[in-house]
Amino acid sequence: MMMKNMVAAASSVLVATSLCYADKSPEAMTNALTSMRIWAGYGSYAMGDFNDKLASENNQQIDGGMNLGIDISVFTIDLKLPSTVPGVNGSNKIRIPLGVEYLEASSQSTHGGATVEWNLPVVGLYCAPEIVFAKRAWLYIRPLGLGYYTLGSLLNADLSVSDRPGAIDVSGGALGISTQVGVKYPIEQCDLFAQLGYRRLVFADVDQDPHGGFTESVGGRPVQAGKLKEDLDYSGLSLVTGICWNF
Repeated sequence: MMMKNMVAAASSVLVATSLCYADKSPEAMTNALTSMRIWAGYGSYAMGDFNDKLASENNQQIDGGMNLGIDISVFTIDLKLPSTVPGVNGSNKIRIPLGVEYLEASSQSTHGGATVEWNLPVVGLYCAPEIVFAKRAWLYIRPLGLGYYTLGSLLNADLSVSDRPGAIDVSGGALGISTQVGVKYPIEQCDLFAQLGYRRLVFADVDQDPHGGFTESVGGRPVQAGKLKEDLDYSGLSLVTGICWNF
């Protein structure tokens, strides 16, 4: 599934590049009022206590996963920095993007004839104001992004084991914050960009809801509904690349 997503993301970027047709200068890129970005990359996750649990059960730990996203900036704010700030003083812009982000997270382990699979994808809505520098058109920063992320509501999130029926669904919601810095290279109407960021996102109150007669072990006691004992911590660094259209 992860490889299929990576191929799809790469294909989208290649197709999108072919649509960059109108010649634009770096100054025009800075002054663009509207932009749309798509991106893909990898993010690391902390998952401290949860990974300890996986390790104690001889299961594969979750150290990171693919990150995908799209955002659209529909208006800008002028930002004039004082002349005492060399290199970035002048008529800079703050773009206000709204976006959707997907964080892949999974673990699959085999014990004899049984496969244990945790599938914990997250989807989030976020706003991350972006400062675009007039005199450093190749550089941008997103000093503080805020978002709300969901687990198990838009995409299935669960634990399944192949030697027993049923599964355990997990669900929750959490606020996240992020900061990013990126560089970009203009190609006609588009920018290619690479972005390094840090995200703080912890699901500290995760519900678990077994169904289908899922048991603690083969022929054992049914698992009861309740709270997952460990936090699910998606905090960590991310590195993504993508393409941005400027209008």
